[in-house]
Amino acid sequence: MLLLEENLRINEKMEDRVESKKKIIRDKTKKQGTGFRGNLPISYINNFFSRAMQRTLRFIRWLRDGQLKRLRYRDSLAELADVWKCPHP
Repeated sequence: MLLLEENLRINEKMEDRVESKKKIIRDKTKKQGTGFRGNLPISYINNFFSRAMQRTLRFIRWLRDGQLKRLRYRDSLAELADVWKCPHP
């Protein structure tokens, strides 16, 4: 998944803007020391796996949807651009 994401970033000029916006919000929350657990330190490992799972599932849903619709590669990339909130290729 990461290799395909890197390939799309380089060759198709597409990147996941949704995830980058979420990262900015997480960084702000971390600096403020707030979150759903208050001031307790949030486990980096638990958050890492949770975020990785969410991104993977979102990718798998996109992939499965493209196969069910029998989309061509370009049409599938257009749908991924909608999911990632980035300009269409």
